[in-house]
Amino acid sequence: MNIHLLQQQINEYIAANSRFEPRRACLDMSKIGDCPRRVTRELLHGTIPTDETHRMSYMGYDQEASILKMLVEARIALPYKRELVSKFDERLRGHIDAVTVENDLLEIKSLSSIKFQRVAQTRRIHPRHYVQVQLYMRYGGYRQALVVCRNRDTYEHLLFHIACDPAQAENYEQKAKRILAAWDEKLILPCECGHCKRP
Repeated sequence: MNIHLLQQQINEYIAANSRFEPRRACLDMSKIGDCPRRVTRELLHGTIPTDETHRMSYMGYDQEASILKMLVEARIALPYKRELVSKFDERLRGHIDAVTVENDLLEIKSLSSIKFQRVAQTRRIHPRHYVQVQLYMRYGGYRQALVVCRNRDTYEHLLFHIACDPAQAENYEQKAKRILAAWDEKLILPCECGHCKRP
């Protein structure tokens, strides 16, 4: 038994099934909460995946499936997949995780212990996730959302009710338009987070 060969087989399997996309033909609504410099750079140049990138992507989908199964069996959610497309530009897209039994938007997030504790202390979901949910409600016609966060180390769960905020969603849409315009012009927008590394 060659342990190193078996390890390589596992790594190759994860990479082949991680569903990570190094280059995208559309702008995902989940990216609008990120720094515009990072988003436009990825749109123009793509991302070179690493073993860690594939593992994180694989784990994210694995956790999402586990959480959704629990929510469906607990009669909280319905397994309803739907692609959302903006009216102003079909390149701005998103895929919802599910809906609640009341037909509200349901979004699932698995977090590390550190990020989960931060959410627990602030009683607020991550700002990037908030932007994503607001855009999903805007383009999906939902008035409210249930966000379920799991600590993937302890399996603790936190639930958040998010109301639709049209004014905020409009601001996020304007940011999406700026990113798409920069993509068309092959420009990388300035950093707004203060942490981007220059190429």
